[in-house]
Amino acid sequence: MHPRLGAMRNHLLRGGALLSAAALTFTLAACSGDDESTAAFCDTFASLEAQTGDMGSIMSGEPDAAVEKLESISAELDAVEPPAEIEESFGVFADAFRGMAEVMGDALTDPANADQEALTEATERMTNEEFGQATTELDAFTQENCS
Repeated sequence: MHPRLGAMRNHLLRGGALLSAAALTFTLAACSGDDESTAAFCDTFASLEAQTGDMGSIMSGEPDAAVEKLESISAELDAVEPPAEIEESFGVFADAFRGMAEVMGDALTDPANADQEALTEATERMTNEEFGQATTELDAFTQENCS
């Protein structure tokens, strides 16, 4: 295997794992909160469960299916209107996910010309301290308000 393709494959696998882990962190079965925005937020993440449940095998399978799945999840994230108390953290999470989905989609579509720097930057955005704090806050919110 050409060294560049091997490095790109590692980025794709790591990126796919990050996308799966990030999305699965927030998938929920139902919402028990009373507030309408909380209920809508919980319902949206519940619908993501079906989309992210098999992300690992999707990322390692057919590239077109993976790109379509990433686009679908990104579109659903764009439609989310989070409750005010988690709006900033959700923005950090959604921006990082969309950024990773975009570069992963490009890399899956044209692996030979994958932008290694963009893949590295997207991976770093999903592993930095700000992203970690945001996911911790979102996890606490969903555990308290959605079950």
